[in-house]
Amino acid sequence: MARVPKRRRLARIYDDDIQAASQLAEESNVPEGAFSDAPAGLPATELPQNAEEVDEDDLGELPNDTLAAVLALRAQFPSGWSRDVPALVLKSQIYSIVKDRTIVDRQLDELRLQNKLRLFKLLTLQDGYAYLPIDDYRGIISRITQLQQEKGTAGNVLAVLQWYQQRVLPSCTGIDISHTDLIWHLTRDNRGSEACERVTEAHVSLLLHVGLLTRHSVPDRFLFAVPNAGPIVKGIIVGRKELLGMLMRRRHPEMFVKELEKKKLNSSPLGMRWHIRDLLGSGALMQMQTTVGPLLRVVKKP
Repeated sequence: MARVPKRRRLARIYDDDIQAASQLAEESNVPEGAFSDAPAGLPATELPQNAEEVDEDDLGELPNDTLAAVLALRAQFPSGWSRDVPALVLKSQIYSIVKDRTIVDRQLDELRLQNKLRLFKLLTLQDGYAYLPIDDYRGIISRITQLQQEKGTAGNVLAVLQWYQQRVLPSCTGIDISHTDLIWHLTRDNRGSEACERVTEAHVSLLLHVGLLTRHSVPDRFLFAVPNAGPIVKGIIVGRKELLGMLMRRRHPEMFVKELEKKKLNSSPLGMRWHIRDLLGSGALMQMQTTVGPLLRVVKKP
């Protein structure tokens, strides 16, 4: 008899979002039917007839709904960007796919503490919190290391990139770190013993220079950062403004999803769907089911 977990329910904003999440989960050996029970009017994957529900405690390594949604959103990051621009996933976008926000917050916190996802605060955005899988972040650090080697950065200074990845990231999973804690972790090996290498301000300066850290508004603190996120932040700001302005200029600030998706944003390269997910999850838009398809309506400006 097939064994199917009791999964948290996903709110289907777009069929292909959940199909992509389901496909990713299937590739990770998630049993069929993990993404079911869609709202009325949208088809849901049926459970096998011989399915048996089992407790989530028995599922060990299976990815949860939140992680599956993150991977699906990451896979659908708009193409055409430079390889150096990270495929960030906004917290608001995850809310637009996974229905229960309490579950999302709990599972995101678990994934962050397990160092499977890195959390970043996007500067200039009050509600700007983004996630990146740790493997993607490590890949960025590897490319930075290679680039710095080609530039001729001294090896004794360049070593800090390896220390940052191996000593700091596994232990420090929050969004920021104090200068004192940063130095302490950089000087400790994997067993927590003091390493023989000497950490100087030149090492810290390199982390700031390549964009892995940025200065906090609080003195002597740093925010963990992801390099080349600036174009995304700019796209979020101008894309939100243009999309909401497009709706607010109508007699009624609403539009059917299919009609809205046919329009193009002139100011943001992130794409209409990317911004719709963001605004739905942030509460600036609400979706209503109608007999002719889902309708989006402006609720508030973010």
